[in-house]
Amino acid sequence: MKCQNFLSTVLINGRELGRGVGANKRQAHLHAAQQALKNICSQILEEWKQAFRNEGQIPDNSKKIELEKSKTQKEQLIIINESTLA
Repeated sequence: MKCQNFLSTVLINGRELGRGVGANKRQAHLHAAQQALKNICSQILEEWKQAFRNEGQIPDNSKKIELEKSKTQKEQLIIINESTLA
């Protein structure tokens, strides 16, 4: 049986801020989101971990995220917001 890993990438305004690998898509997305938060602001990541006990839960009022699939198992999460990061 072949072991398959998934790769997920978080892009903001075309810039890669996080990349994650996991045994399933959910884990890959979670790891990519955590890496992006760590790169943007480690304090936000810690607050997020405490609020959701690191279970990968996202509140209903979060911004829309577009999922873009390529021809391979690679996926990219693109935050739909053209404002620049400070």
